Amino acid sequence: MGALVLLLLCVAVTADARAQERLVRRFATEEGLGAPPVSALAQDRSNTLWIGTKGGLYRFDGTVFRRWASDRVTGAVARIAAAADGRVAAQTEDGAVFTLTRNGATAVPPPPGGWSKRVRALAYDGSGGLWSVAGDTALARRDEKGWTVLPRSWHGEERLRVILSAADGGILVLTDAGLWHLDPAGGPGRKRFDALLVDAVSFPDGRLVVLTGDGRVVELVEGRQRELASRARGHLPAGRPIMLVERAGTYWVAMDRYLVAVRPGAEVEWIGSADGLESGGPLLVDHEGSLWVGTFAALLQYPEPETVVWTDRAGLPGRHVRYLARSRDVLWVTSWQGTGSVRRAGTRLDIAAVPELSSQSRPCADHLGVLWLSVGGHAVRIHGGRRLGAVSAVPAGFNSCAAAPGPTLWIGSDRGLLRADVRRPALRRVEGVPFGDDAPVHAVLEDRAGRLWAASGERVCYAPAAAARAGDAGGWACELLPGAGVVTSLLELEDGGLWASTQQAGVLARGAEGWVPLSRNAELASRDVFGLVPSPSGGVWIIGSGILQRVRPGGPGGWEVLEAPGSANGLLSVGGGDLLEDGDGTLWVATSRGLLHVPPEARYFRPGAPPRVELMEARVDGEVVALGGDLELPADRNRLELRFAALSFRDPERVRYQVRLSPGAPWIDTRGQPWFRWVELPAGRYRAEVRASLDGRHWSAEPARFAFRVLPPWYRTPAALAGFATIIAVAVWAVYRARLAYLLGLERERTRIALDLHDELGSGLGSIGILAGLLAPGRLDRSQQSQIAEEVAGTAEELGSALADIVWALDPRTATLEELASRLVAHGERLFAGDDVEFRLRSPREWPATELPLALRRNVLLIGLEALHNAARHARARRVVLAFTRRGGRRWELTVSDDGVGLDHAEPCDARRGRGLDGMRRRAEEIGATIAWRTDPGGGTTVALTFAIPGAAARRLSRWRGRRRPRPTA
Repeated sequence: MGALVLLLLCVAVTADARAQERLVRRFATEEGLGAPPVSALAQDRSNTLWIGTKGGLYRFDGTVFRRWASDRVTGAVARIAAAADGRVAAQTEDGAVFTLTRNGATAVPPPPGGWSKRVRALAYDGSGGLWSVAGDTALARRDEKGWTVLPRSWHGEERLRVILSAADGGILVLTDAGLWHLDPAGGPGRKRFDALLVDAVSFPDGRLVVLTGDGRVVELVEGRQRELASRARGHLPAGRPIMLVERAGTYWVAMDRYLVAVRPGAEVEWIGSADGLESGGPLLVDHEGSLWVGTFAALLQYPEPETVVWTDRAGLPGRHVRYLARSRDVLWVTSWQGTGSVRRAGTRLDIAAVPELSSQSRPCADHLGVLWLSVGGHAVRIHGGRRLGAVSAVPAGFNSCAAAPGPTLWIGSDRGLLRADVRRPALRRVEGVPFGDDAPVHAVLEDRAGRLWAASGERVCYAPAAAARAGDAGGWACELLPGAGVVTSLLELEDGGLWASTQQAGVLARGAEGWVPLSRNAELASRDVFGLVPSPSGGVWIIGSGILQRVRPGGPGGWEVLEAPGSANGLLSVGGGDLLEDGDGTLWVATSRGLLHVPPEARYFRPGAPPRVELMEARVDGEVVALGGDLELPADRNRLELRFAALSFRDPERVRYQVRLSPGAPWIDTRGQPWFRWVELPAGRYRAEVRASLDGRHWSAEPARFAFRVLPPWYRTPAALAGFATIIAVAVWAVYRARLAYLLGLERERTRIALDLHDELGSGLGSIGILAGLLAPGRLDRSQQSQIAEEVAGTAEELGSALADIVWALDPRTATLEELASRLVAHGERLFAGDDVEFRLRSPREWPATELPLALRRNVLLIGLEALHNAARHARARRVVLAFTRRGGRRWELTVSDDGVGLDHAEPCDARRGRGLDGMRRRAEEIGATIAWRTDPGGGTTVALTFAIPGAAARRLSRWRGRRRPRPTA
């Protein structure tokens, strides 16, 4: 659980000033509990602890203290009340009352007369009604309908001091003169006690235990009173009584400087400053039985106050206890400083050192209950508390002992194996032991088959017990336990198997292949095992460094753990050098801190149901988010961290957590950490669950849940997908339209090419065919044939030139206006090659450097060619002029002018010429140009084509100048 759990497991103050120690956990400012003193304690139905301090209200989940509703509950908290239905209320020193919620606190409206300036009182009844005090009257608030002022006659007109919840669902009213019990159904109260009271505890059977102002603890049963403790009789120390609680039959009384345990029929025990208690204060027994005390400096938790460690201050001969043994009703305790006794004297323990028993070795008890001790080089026998005297000299201290079925007690000493004769009595060295007469014997055992086992170091030897008693050295056989270090004890199991505890190898079992370490050794805190002790409760105790377990031999790992006392049972630390278990279940453990006493009620504590787990905080990328509602996380920001707490305070180290992302998913262990983080979750809805356990087998019945949703990335949202679908559809449609347009354009281009070929080549080819037919032999004379041949050749030349022009116009390679003009000039020079027509070109000084688009180049060329052909065929002109003129910006004009007969006198019946004009007009429209035919006043025709060249900004000088051909002479 992190650093906080390490702080939880600390022990209060040093033991040098105390006769006994208890496990106590201390929470103060360093652990997150700000501004003690602690003035109020309560636990709600979810098992959360609420702590009222001078600095405000705190909530504790077992892991973290959180300041609660600091914006509302701003003053010192005087009272906290918890209802059976889960509601919690707090009252501040100024009387204001607040109901606490999951996310904060809500102020309760004050009664008409305002809050009491003298009394702080707050309690819930069984039906959830909230009770308080205003002035000298009691108030009740039910169903959020406002405060009801109760008649003062209900509590005998006596002045109110305290209001408490009763076990039967009613209310206990403590006044200056007694205690009144108000029935849950309402009506006047019944007086139960006549005295000034400080506190009271009620029970479902009707019993009451009260704490009086003069320091008495009194039990009320059916009108009879029984005084359990009294300051006047010395049971309670001098001081101011503060509060009373009951825990497992013990009444704990908080006083201003003490905490007093009142056990009916037993000695009263005080815990004070010498035991690390700064002061008394409010008390609480939580759902697991832990006792909580609020002091002026801290909040203290006693997980199991009945478990104590008796120290040398209590009368033991020394603090470090090594060995234990029982002789009748006396428990003998051996430390490094000697041996002492522990016996019961009525309801208390009488602990004393025995000065003459300076033994530091193991005490051995025979089957008659007589204790054998090695004291000052002699064997001393003790029966109960009576010393029977010395028997004989012994070579050294005792290490181990084993009672045989007969009169024999086997003792392993630092210098050899000893045999005690219980009846005589006598103590002799056993001869013929394989280790040597003076070798230390660390462990000894006589099994049920009559074999004697002895261990020295890593060697274990065995022989028939009869042969060993006779000193027969030949009857021994030995086995080696490599790596064991020292064999510390030997034990025969119920099934006849043998176990050995060792200092370095843990627990070994003897099998067909010899001594084998058990695999469950890996789960022990260490491999340093001091002993194996049979338990009257069944099984075997394994004790050692950090080891205290009761196990049942068997199973795949070698044993099954039945019991592992720890901090939940009040142990300051786990482990010990020796152990003794009484018939009633009381445990006595020899530890380096003293003699550990674990009573049955503390030993057999069971946590009950698995702990309730609650979500404490949720963070997304380090930022806290609300736990309620359906959280939505973006796709690129979904690092979610959940913090949770199992509301179990008795043994925080045992708490284990598991999480899963959604119901049905496998559980993931958090390795004891109260948080878990998910990173880069895919889009979807999730319902994370958390559960907790104290034993790893039983888990929370109802896991804590947190619902959230991870949004898909923007490109996977429905809107984006719809947009993508639309874009794809539009793109497909556009591709389809483009393809269709391309195919249509291709078809139009084919049609144009066909028309161009038809227009330019069709008639010429037809003329060639007709003329070729006239050349048939016998139809024309030689001169006519020569003339027709010339016409055929001229027509073929024209067709070739026209075809070249068409091919150039369709060439995808780039061409400029100047190049187009050169082709028109070349064509015109061929058309007007004779001397009867003057052909001239008028060109600009600068030509545009911009390349002509293919469609513009083709159509301008074909229009120019058609205009030149019309002039040559129909105008009967003497002069033809081809001109290119810039009209501003990107606009240019192509003109073909002649001085012929004009349009009106041209061959009107020439259908081809009409189609030619329509074709020229269609070509002009295709390139966005305008075309016009004008008849000049002096005669002749001008064809003017105006078109635009895209990007025609650059210029270059013309290479041409106007040329004039001489007119032919007569």
